[in-house]
Parts: sequence; structure tokens; C-alpha cells
Amino acid sequence: MQLERFQQRQPYPGTVSAKTILKRRRLSIIIPDPDRYTARWWHMCILGALLAMVLLIGPSIPRADVGLLALLALSSVFYFLAISKTPGGVAVFQKERWLWAALLGLSVYLPLNALWAPDPRAALLKAATLVLVFLFAMLLAGTFRRQSDGEIARIGAVIVWAGVLGAGLAGFEFVAGHPLREAIYTAWPFTRPGDNEISVFALKGGEMVQVLESEFRRRLEQVRIVINPSGNNRNATMVMLLAWPLLLLAANQSGQFARRAALLAIGGSTVLAVVFSSSQTAQAALVLSILVFLAASFHSRITHNAVVGAWCVVTLLTVPLVAAPFALGLHKADWIFFSARDRISIWAYTAQQVPKAPVFGTGIRSTRYFNKKLVKTLRREPGDTTPPVRLGRHAHNHYLQIWFELGGVGAVLFLLAGLAVLRKLRGLTPDVRPYATAGFVAAGSIAAFGWGLWQTWLLAGYSLSAILLAFAARFATRQR
Repeated sequence: MQLERFQQRQPYPGTVSAKTILKRRRLSIIIPDPDRYTARWWHMCILGALLAMVLLIGPSIPRADVGLLALLALSSVFYFLAISKTPGGVAVFQKERWLWAALLGLSVYLPLNALWAPDPRAALLKAATLVLVFLFAMLLAGTFRRQSDGEIARIGAVIVWAGVLGAGLAGFEFVAGHPLREAIYTAWPFTRPGDNEISVFALKGGEMVQVLESEFRRRLEQVRIVINPSGNNRNATMVMLLAWPLLLLAANQSGQFARRAALLAIGGSTVLAVVFSSSQTAQAALVLSILVFLAASFHSRITHNAVVGAWCVVTLLTVPLVAAPFALGLHKADWIFFSARDRISIWAYTAQQVPKAPVFGTGIRSTRYFNKKLVKTLRREPGDTTPPVRLGRHAHNHYLQIWFELGGVGAVLFLLAGLAVLRKLRGLTPDVRPYATAGFVAAGSIAAFGWGLWQTWLLAGYSLSAILLAFAARFATRQR
């Protein structure tokens, strides 16, 4: 009966058969718009696979996120060039005027600042990296807004369980002492990181001895890998950066059982991984982001305004703030763990150097350059256990590093970039805003206590956290 009805309605006999029409109608149940589904279908599969790989691999191998971010950006470029050719694709980006303004300001100033850096070539590379990860996040966010509800639903259904597996694996590794990573490093020498993360022991002369760094990547007989406690800090940091976008994605699953199971698995694994890690930075980010999430759940607008105020304070007044603990003598307090006292000494010395170039800074990546020169002249008294007052290999405070290397101009640009992001968070729905605000605070806490601003894997982690948050917010909108 259906076949006869379609034959009667066919206006141009012979152009499209009735069987083809029926086949397309059946196909449309699975794939919307079957006439041009091929490119969109492949893009959806590739994008979902890449996001799943980020969640599976990212917490265990943070450096791999750099390559995955580049592939995600290529998929976004392909989407806008080959699939979304309508003027609506451009309109998506026109709505982000403040973010584009912040990106433009950084794109102009950072290359100029690199010209007076101690190593201009390395500085230009780092400047380009920061601008690119900012741009990649905006491209992917625009892609998600252009995709259909069906595509977002299918990708979300896949990557939430990839996130469950990735978080569960990270939690197991931290609790069990990283047996899987040690096995991988033992089996494949090319995957081994540097000597500051692992210790390699090999059988020589009938006993196990620690081998030199030059021998790390060789295939030695009876090798034993020991991961140093500090070698897990990157992993704990990535777990925290991905946690809140994943929790938002899990909270908007359609089934009640699936929603509760995903939330419990991701939340529990994240807490286990961070608590069992040696990264006080990740632990501080966990505590602060949970407090902000709870506050935003009850008083969203007040919490958002408090976060905006805190962002303005830490970006503009970070120099006197970080110098205060040293002035109070906390770098000598035995009740504070050593890494915190060491940071206090590093912050104090860096803060003292800021007035020498307060407007334009000393140049990108100059912290590491001057640290190498300073370490050679550093002298300490025998038995002195107080952390030396010096520059660090990493500034361990992005806001202070911005003032030291980029000056007041860079601080204002980063202030405006953060305010543009917070402006976007204010426009989110009340059920999404607590997760987004907590994610912003987690990233801001990591910036306040850990690493240096120009770490490529960390910049990629910030970008991926923003990308996953944009996807999770789009997924939550589709659910409604």
C-alpha cells in the first residue's frame, strides 16, 4: 500500500523511484537528512572518537593532549569549510565579540613582547601556542553550536562513558601505585618521560642499579621503572581540568540510572585520584572548586559575582598578595610543607623583580632563562634547610608570571580575557552555571599554584577543558 501511494504522488516518474524514497525514509530514522549525511556522519564519528580519546588518554598521558587538540581543531576547520557553508556558520562567531577582542589583543601583544624576550625564537613559539589553543577552543565551541541535536546526543552518549573509563582508570592508577604506567614504560622505552618523573633501574653486574638519563630510552634487560611522586602531578592536574565538564555531561544523561552511575563513577574516581596524588595544587583546586560548586548551586548570581571579583583581584593585585607570606616569615615555618615554603620564596623573589619592568615585562619565558643564570651563582650555608630565595624553573603562579614577563599590559589583557569568559558563563542556564563556574575556579586554582604559564601540555589542558565544557553545556541545552 505504501509503495502504491508513493507511486501516485510521484510528480516526475522515473527521476526517483518509490523504493528509493522508502529506503530514504527508513534511513532517516537512523541518519537525519540522508541526501547529504556522508560528510556530517563522518565528522560526527571522528569528533566523537577524538573527544573519547581525550578522556581516555588525557589523564594518563597529558602530553598526548597536544596532538589530540590539534586533530580536534582540524575537524572543526573541516566542518566549517566542507559542511557548514551557510552564512549561519559565520554568525556563530559574530556572537563572541568580547572573546574575539581578547584573542585579538593577545595575538598582537604577545608576538611584540617576544621581541625583547631573552630567547625571541622560543618566546614566539610559546606566544603562538597560547593564541592557537585559545582559537581552537573558540572554533570547537562554534562547531558544537552548529551541530544538530541528534549529532550532539550521539557524541555525548559515547564520550560520557569514555570519561567514566578514563576517570576510573586514573583513580585505579593512583590508588594502586601506577602499575599500568610502569608496565607501559617498561615495555615501550620511547614512552618514558624525563628523569624528573621516573627512575629507571636495570640489571648490571648482577644487581639492580639506577641508569643514567642517556640510557632511559634504550631497551635494557630486566628493567624496573619507578614513578617518582612528582611525576604524577601532571596526571592529577589533567584529572581536575576534565572533571567538571565530565560531571556536567553525566548530570544530563537521559536515564536516571545512567545519570547516577556516571556521576558516582566520575566523581568518586576524581576524588580518589586527586587525594592519592602528591599534587597539592590539584588538591587545592578540588577543594576550592567543590566549595564554589556548592555555593553556586544555592546562590548562583552571588557566587558568580564573587568569582568575578576574585579574578580582578588576583590578576591586578597578585604582586603584593604573593609577597605578603614571605614578609610574614612563612617560608621558615616548619608546619608548612616544603613545596609550599619553596613557592613562597620563589614568589617573593619574582615579586621583587616586577618593578624593574612594570609596564611591558621582561619578555615571554624569561623566568626559566634568568633562573638558569641565577642558580649558577646561588650559594647556601651548610645545614640551611630554608628554601632559597630565587626564581624558579616554573613560576608556580601564572598571574605573577604574567606581571613579571608580560608586565601591566599583559595583566590587563588577561584580565579582560577572563572577564569575557565569565561573561559567557553568566549567560548559561542556572543548572549549567554551577558546573561551569566550578570548572573555571579549578583552572584558576591550578594557575595560582602550579607549573608555569607556557607549559604546552597545560595550555592544551586548559583549552580541552573549555572545549568539553562548551560541549557539555550544548548537550544540556539539547536535553531540555
